[in-house]
Amino acid sequence: MLIDGLIIGVPYGIASALSNADNSAVIIVALLFYLVGVGLAIWNIVIRQGRTGQTVASRFSV
Repeated sequence: MLIDGLIIGVPYGIASALSNADNSAVIIVALLFYLVGVGLAIWNIVIRQGRTGQTVASRFSV
């Protein structure tokens, strides 16, 4: 579960750090990172787990 959290959390963390800026270009980049996080969550939990029966993290668990 830690790996699944990192896959989603890293883009969210970067976006959170960037969203405090006053520059509109940086805010657009932050929005893109949020969207990447949402896309990775959908891919990992819905698509990958639905297709193979396991997420990225459960593939490495012993």
